[in-house]
Amino acid sequence: MTDPDTERARSWTSESGPTILQGREGTMRKLIVGIDVGGTKVAGGLVTQRGRLVKSFIVPTRAEKGFKRSYSQIAHVIEHLIRLAGGRHKVGGIGICAPGPLNPKTGLVINPPNLPG
Repeated sequence: MTDPDTERARSWTSESGPTILQGREGTMRKLIVGIDVGGTKVAGGLVTQRGRLVKSFIVPTRAEKGFKRSYSQIAHVIEHLIRLAGGRHKVGGIGICAPGPLNPKTGLVINPPNLPG
């Protein structure tokens, strides 16, 4: 049985699929995972180092079900995009943005207004 959130998730693919680009010296340039956490959805994208979107994946945040469920949704999107990239070795980093005040010393988002719990 599949997770209902996975069934409702939307995934878009460029015609050529994810690409790992060759650098000047033949070294592999890795893709970047970008995550946008919102009150209603978690949107993620695989981008090249030049900022070209290669793939995206969106699931509901499920904020009304609390922190653990929302966190699980974020992890699900990240894991899915890493698989689409071809594995961790093809991902150079992950960037996450979330609403609300941020404690610059700890890096924690404090009581985001649209993410209860």
